Amino acid sequence: MKKQKNEQTTDDLIRDQMIIQLGLAGLTQHQIREIVGVDIHRVNRIVKHFKNLKKIIMAKAPKDPVPEKLDTAVELLKDLLIAQLASMEFSNDQIKKVVGKIDNNRLRRIVSVHNKITRQKAKQQKKHG
Repeated sequence: MKKQKNEQTTDDLIRDQMIIQLGLAGLTQHQIREIVGVDIHRVNRIVKHFKNLKKIIMAKAPKDPVPEKLDTAVELLKDLLIAQLASMEFSNDQIKKVVGKIDNNRLRRIVSVHNKITRQKAKQQKKHG
């Protein structure tokens, strides 16, 4: 009898996206599993592709420093990860542990903007609800 594969819910897709972002940020699979709260096999199934991708990029990459556009993309991914962690009610200290080295002012700014947007959404829902 074949196992039926459940359809992915929005929560599953968000968790997978978070696994990808944490993997890109350089966290270990066990750290990712603890943060996202999923089975280690699921993390491994997603993160194993990073090893292959890294090998391909390094083989084709010039010996020069990382291009500026790639640095910008990494920083944007970090900002998105910070916002997602803030939405999960992580403290600033917890976010720093996950993201790594980050300027305090940048962290506060991102969390502040996220909180402002969350308050505005709640106000709109209350008004229309």
